[in-house]
Amino acid sequence: MQFQLMLHYKTAHPISEANSLAAHVIVFDEDNGESVKRISLHTMQDASGLLHLNAQFVVPNISAYWSHTYAQAKRYLISIEFVIANELTHIKLGQFGFKRITRFNPNNFLLSINGDALFLRGACWSPLNSTSLLVVEEMLRVPGNMLYASNAFYAICDKLHILILQDFAFANFDYPDSGEAFIASIQQEATTFLSKHSARPCLIVLAGNSEVAQQANTMGLNLDQLKKKIFDEYLADIAAKF
Repeated sequence: MQFQLMLHYKTAHPISEANSLAAHVIVFDEDNGESVKRISLHTMQDASGLLHLNAQFVVPNISAYWSHTYAQAKRYLISIEFVIANELTHIKLGQFGFKRITRFNPNNFLLSINGDALFLRGACWSPLNSTSLLVVEEMLRVPGNMLYASNAFYAICDKLHILILQDFAFANFDYPDSGEAFIASIQQEATTFLSKHSARPCLIVLAGNSEVAQQANTMGLNLDQLKKKIFDEYLADIAAKF
């Protein structure tokens, strides 16, 4: 598995011959805590003291993240370790799972997850106490006519290996494609959600809305009349950046 990591970190220590810097990214197996990869980071400090750390690296033989019923799913802990002026600092980046999602055919919505076509049983999620989740469904849809789920919900789904189809919270209305303030609010909403959750292994599909096209179609409009920039362009462009 190939990774690219970039981190910006503010330090009071100027990097010089007197204050050397050694920085590494470390990948741990979540199950046993053993280090599976340790990689040196390239570093640069700007005039304000901000450190820019980046690395591109490959972790061999990494296990994929799956739905809990299909295979032994794995997550990995990733942290940054660096020494500045003989001071050791650890930054925990969190728990990550790695998967590959592709489309078998551009003309349909059949997805390949880690190279396999899976049949996923599931249900629509309604806001409840996230701790009540049971490992029954392989996939949950968070529909756009509901609230965005809590942080705890996604964290539990990550841990239980329940995959998520996430609608953005737009449903059943004929949303306008214009209006700078409205478009900006849509972009801010999507960016806020993806900034928090796009790296979660449980999240596998993003949908622009809930039944906007379906409702219009049942009122007599043809599907080719239902192109909306909000869903086909604005939200799609933001999702592609994450």
